[in-house]
Amino acid sequence: MGLKRTDEFRQDAVRIALTSGLTRKQVADDLGVEQPHLSGPT
Repeated sequence: MGLKRTDEFRQDAVRIALTSGLTRKQVADDLGVEQPHLSGPT
């Protein structure tokens, strides 16, 4: 069974991806999420 992520976790993950200077792949690997989930708000 997969781990449920809260909306706050998702928002923080996107914020980190957009502002940290790391690649999305690095952030995704660090947070244990798939890279496409870090695309930001649509």
